[in-house]
Amino acid sequence: MSAKTAITLLGQRRFLPLLIGTTLGAFNDNMFKMALVIAATEGMFNFAGMSTAELAPMAANTFTAAIFLFSAIAGQVGDRYDRSMILKRTKFLEITLMILAATGFMTMNGYLLLFTLFLMGMQSAFFSPAKVASMPHYLKDEELVAGNAVMGGFLFMAILVGGALGTLLIPGDNGRYIIGASLIIVAICGWLTMRLTPPSPAASKESSINWNFIAETFKILGLALRTPGMARPLLATAWFWAIAAGIVVLLHGMVTSILGQDESLTAAMQVLFTLGAATGSMACGIFSKGKEASAFSIAGALGITVFTGDLAWQLAHWQTGPLLEISAFIQDPSHWRLLADFFFAAMFAGMFVVPQQALAQKRAPEAIRARVLAGGLLINAAAATSAQALLMMNASIGGGPAHVFGFVAIGSLIVAGIIIRRITSAPADSPS
Repeated sequence: MSAKTAITLLGQRRFLPLLIGTTLGAFNDNMFKMALVIAATEGMFNFAGMSTAELAPMAANTFTAAIFLFSAIAGQVGDRYDRSMILKRTKFLEITLMILAATGFMTMNGYLLLFTLFLMGMQSAFFSPAKVASMPHYLKDEELVAGNAVMGGFLFMAILVGGALGTLLIPGDNGRYIIGASLIIVAICGWLTMRLTPPSPAASKESSINWNFIAETFKILGLALRTPGMARPLLATAWFWAIAAGIVVLLHGMVTSILGQDESLTAAMQVLFTLGAATGSMACGIFSKGKEASAFSIAGALGITVFTGDLAWQLAHWQTGPLLEISAFIQDPSHWRLLADFFFAAMFAGMFVVPQQALAQKRAPEAIRARVLAGGLLINAAAATSAQALLMMNASIGGGPAHVFGFVAIGSLIVAGIIIRRITSAPADSPS
């Protein structure tokens, strides 16, 4: 595993169309979501009389609800049919959804926008298992870490750029029209690119599809956790998404209530977190040498422990001063340690998650791979939702961001210990 492997993959038809199509989809998702939140914040539309504070979490839950509802069925479809066909059809569906989104923005119809967001969650529920299950088909075992690292790096940057453009464009005089046209154009480009993906044959053509999504959801979760060697990488990946979701929710309150700053610093720290995660993800792909790169996950978990622990210490002792311009805040050397902690915590988080994603893809049995990995996506969604709920509970009992970062530090240290123990105690021929 090296920089050469990562660069070589960028010139391969078996990887590049999947990478570009997935990246463009992430760009669209985040441009849409941020434009929706900013439009609500600016009072550009109304939904059932809800305030912005109520609408933002509702939008997040609308997207996640669709993933919970459809992932179990999507996993079955991903094993029953050619996965490249599923990728192409879901990307074509994205064009229709972006036309709906554009219509919603042009008319500022809040009901249509939230309905479209739900459909985007459904589309993502079918796209994601097919994507992650196809990667072990397109890539060799020794390429999986590099492939996931490059994919992760591009996705983090797409999230950053898409979110930034959604935030900046929508308030403009013609912003809603520019957003609408951009969503459609990017969706068309994503579909055209995804059409170039090679076939990824069905793994279980004879399997039947159980449309009882409630029963199948529990079944697919059990399948994911009981499949030998799968529980640990799936739960480790879920830990990453719990941290990421928690930080997204926590950040604004931390900036305003403790650091004494406004939304401009929140946006800057979101950029810092995304760049850090992308850096860690890409570094793992470039510098890892082993097939599973478990050492990078250990280093990542320990790095998260150190830097979130220091964040917790700083926030617990932070003296809120006068409101500064963001440039003055960033240029003050006394603030550099906090900003560095935030960046490096994100970097080590990106480094931590890539080998675990690759390990899950490698270990998932081919015949049930899409179902097992769909179960992993459900676990990720549950972890993110649980993290947000725990943050609300923490706030209700008077806890602050320092307590949250302290918990993340302790939890990451435990995760590192579990990985180390499994590597050192497992026989050479058994899953660790």
